[in-house]
Amino acid sequence: MEVIIYTSDQCGYCRALKDWLSSRSVGYKEKNIMRDQEAYSEFLEQHLPGTPYTLINGKQGTKRVLGFNAGRLEALLLENQP
Repeated sequence: MEVIIYTSDQCGYCRALKDWLSSRSVGYKEKNIMRDQEAYSEFLEQHLPGTPYTLINGKQGTKRVLGFNAGRLEALLLENQP
């Protein structure tokens, strides 16, 4: 399973999401759209609606979560455990 999160610097929900993932020992790749031009381009190309935006690439393909929705994230992470 791979977890990718698109974030921005002044997003409180982004910080909360990163803290939540870390507290559960979930590794993730952060793509900060304000600091990384490539991440910003990907964000625009995919027409993502806002940050945080989480992609979970797992057993059943890629699942997407807009915002910080702990219940949805927990369910998707459990679904994709080895």
